Amino acid sequence: MTLRLPPIGLQIPRAWSESSERRWAQLASSAHDLQGSASASGVANYAEVLRPPLRRGDTGTVSQLLTSAGAVRALAWLWTEVDGDCADSISVDLLGEFERASGAISRLAMQHLFRVYFMRFDELDDLPADQGGAAILDTLGALLANQAALRSRSPLAGTRAPRTERDGPFALAQAIRQGGADPARAIAAAGLASYEGGRYLELVRQHLFLEELRTLPLGAEQPVLGEIRNPATHRKPHLRGRMLGHAALEILIDRADHSYPGDAWRDAVLDVAGDPRLTYHESYATWWPVLGSEREDRVASWLARADLQIFLDVLARYSEEAGIQGMSRMLPPRKRMLEGLIDLGIVRRSRLYVGDDVRRFARQASLAASANLTGSQYSQRALLYLDCGEFHIIEGSHNTQLWTYLDVPSSRIIDPTRRRFYYEELTSELASGFVRRWQATMGTAQGTGHLGIRHAGLWQAKFLEFLAHHGIAVNPEALLSRADYQQLRQRHGLPWVNPDGRPVALESEDTRGTA
Repeated sequence: MTLRLPPIGLQIPRAWSESSERRWAQLASSAHDLQGSASASGVANYAEVLRPPLRRGDTGTVSQLLTSAGAVRALAWLWTEVDGDCADSISVDLLGEFERASGAISRLAMQHLFRVYFMRFDELDDLPADQGGAAILDTLGALLANQAALRSRSPLAGTRAPRTERDGPFALAQAIRQGGADPARAIAAAGLASYEGGRYLELVRQHLFLEELRTLPLGAEQPVLGEIRNPATHRKPHLRGRMLGHAALEILIDRADHSYPGDAWRDAVLDVAGDPRLTYHESYATWWPVLGSEREDRVASWLARADLQIFLDVLARYSEEAGIQGMSRMLPPRKRMLEGLIDLGIVRRSRLYVGDDVRRFARQASLAASANLTGSQYSQRALLYLDCGEFHIIEGSHNTQLWTYLDVPSSRIIDPTRRRFYYEELTSELASGFVRRWQATMGTAQGTGHLGIRHAGLWQAKFLEFLAHHGIAVNPEALLSRADYQQLRQRHGLPWVNPDGRPVALESEDTRGTA
C-alpha cells in the first residue's frame, strides 16, 4: 500500500550556487556586525571608563580596570573602532594583561580580536616601538591561536594554513593556487569572508598575483603584465616597507636570470621602474636602490640590445646609401662580434651617441639614455659604448675605429646628465686623456691600457689578442663567424690568455712588495 501525502505547497530549493554561498557569507558578516553593535552598546559604560587612560597611554591603570569579562570585551571593541582614538592603543603589555585577566576569552571578545588581527594585520607593525612595534602582531596571533585551540568554532578550525602566523597570507595563497580553487570560495571556506577589505586578505590577493607571475612562461605576453603597469597595482604597499611593484619586478628580473626575456617583459619593467641608466630621474630613487645593483645591471644589459639594434640599423643604412665598396662586407663581422658580447652575458651597460639624422629615424623611446653627436658633419653617425666588466669598447659607424679600454674611458661619457658630445671627445681625445690617467696610475710598464683597431682584414684577431695579453678570456667562437674562426685558427692561432697579464695599480704593487 502506497501512502500518498498531500502537496506541501512549497518550492523545494535546488542546491546552492556559488553566488548563493557568497550572499550567505555576506549575511553572516552583517549578522556579526549587528551582534558587534549590540555588544558595543552593552559594554559602552566599560568603554567610557577605559578611554581616558588609553588616551594617556596609562597601561597600568587600564590593567587594573580589567576586572571583568565586560571590561575585557570593551577593550577589544575599542581596538576595532576604525576612526576611534583608542584603536592604536593596542600593545604587547595590554595583550598580556588581556589574557591573564580573562583566562578563556569570551566569544564576543574573540570576534573583536580576530577583527583587529585580520583587518589590520602587518599595519600593526607601524605602531610605536614602546608599545611593541612588530611584536604586537606576533603576540596577538599567538593569543588567538592559543584561545582558538580551546574552541571548536573559530576562523582557525579545520584549516591547515597558519592563519595567525606572519606567513599566513602567503600560505593561504599557495593553498588556493595548488588546489585550483576559486579564491572567493576558498576564502569563505577558511572562515575569512567577514574580513573582506582588510589587510590580511589584501595580502592574500597580492600573493596570488605574484604566484601568477612565478608560473608565467618566460617572456610570455599576458594580461598580468598590463596589471603590473597600472600604478594602482604596482604602488600598493606590500611587505617590509616595499611596494607590490618591487616584488613583481624582482620576480620578472630574477626569472630571466642573465638571459634576455623579450621586449614584453623588458617594457613592463621599464614602464614601472624607468630606465636604470637615468639615475637623475625621480623614479630611479623609488625603484632601483630597492631592487639592487645586480638587478639594475641585468636590466641595463637588456637595454644594450636595443641600443645595439639602432647602431646596426645605422650601419646598414650607411652601407646601402653610401654604396662604398667593401662596406657591405664590414657590417656582418661587426654585427656578429657585438651581438656575441651581449649573448655571452658580459655586457653590463651601454650608451648610444647619435647624430641628428640618426635620432630622427630611430624610435624615440629607445633613445632615452642616449646623447647627441654635435656637428652637422656627424649627423648620420652613431657611436656605441659597451661596459663589458673587465674591458670597455666604443664602436662606431662609418670608418670609426674600434676603441678598446681596460678601464672606464671617462666618467663623463657615461654621465646621464651629459647629453651632447663632440665626435673627437669620444674617439681620439678620449684615448689621449685615458692614456695620461692610466699611466699615472699604472705606470708606463703596463702600456697604454687601450687599443684602437681599424676594420681591415681579420681585425677581430687584434681585439682578442689585446684582451688575452692582459689576462682577459673571451670565447672567440661567440664573436666570429665560422669562416672567420677557422681563419683565426689557421693564420693566427687561438690567443693565449696570459695568467699574469692583469693590470695592477702602482699602489697595489708597492703594497705587495712591503707585505
